[in-house]
Amino acid sequence: EPSLNPEDIRQETLRSLAGPDRPEAIFGASNIIAKGVIPAIQSLSLSIPEDIGLLVIDDFEALTLLNPGISVVAQPSEDIARVGWKMLLRLIDGEELDVQHVRLSAKLIERGSTKGPRRNGAGR
Repeated sequence: EPSLNPEDIRQETLRSLAGPDRPEAIFGASNIIAKGVIPAIQSLSLSIPEDIGLLVIDDFEALTLLNPGISVVAQPSEDIARVGWKMLLRLIDGEELDVQHVRLSAKLIERGSTKGPRRNGAGR
């Protein structure tokens, strides 16, 4: 079962990276995953993005402080809060809400972690 504990994520990442078929990139579905993946990559002395690319969902300031910065899919937090607040107010007013699927646009913020690995000394 998947864990959201950064230490469990670090251990699983170490297992994945130690195998003969090491991935070229890791996609983390939350910033919590980054808190486990990044230390695992660093402990193996692998370089981002030269040895392994990294992209995570959800931005947080620490990802901009690393060198290179970590590329993210930033969630529209303000829009999520606004839509949720409006729905909550309707429920408080006694309205019955139909099931809704609200689609909000996320934003890809490309930083240095997704430049791609070098092949035979050349970047791609």
